[in-house]
Amino acid sequence: MNVKEFNRLIKTYRYDKKSVNRIYTFYYPRIVWHLNRSYDIDVAEAAAKELFLQLFLVEIKYYIHKPTVWMMAEAERLAAKKGKKKEKTVKPEAVYMLESEDGFAELHDALDKLDDESFRIIEMIYWEGYNQREIAEILRIEHAAVRKKHSRALKKIGKLLDKRKETIGD
Repeated sequence: MNVKEFNRLIKTYRYDKKSVNRIYTFYYPRIVWHLNRSYDIDVAEAAAKELFLQLFLVEIKYYIHKPTVWMMAEAERLAAKKGKKKEKTVKPEAVYMLESEDGFAELHDALDKLDDESFRIIEMIYWEGYNQREIAEILRIEHAAVRKKHSRALKKIGKLLDKRKETIGD
């Protein structure tokens, strides 16, 4: 969803079911996923639902230049009121699931060697479906930095996998 579309939809959110549906279906899963990284799923879902309910109560009169950042910040604020943050996990569950499947242990090892920010970018693109611009907004870094880190992370993973194949082949 681009900035213009979001702002057009948010203006009619209180009166138009299509606007509600479009914003909800686009943002709800992303917000829950984002909050669930720091809070229990119950808190994440409750905060996301409350955010969408609050959008009915207030009329947004200003133009929101970074809608994803705005939505995530509002949801984070609500989640902080609802519960305490859970202890941070190092890698997502999906990576540990890869380890148990044949042929994916090498990929798991390569992903494990990435720095945290590069790993986060790979995770957001391939597991969560964010595009690079959305990631830049969420992480509050330049789009060019996301593009560069993504490219470098893919090259590093490729090199590590190639090295692994060479050592196995010898």
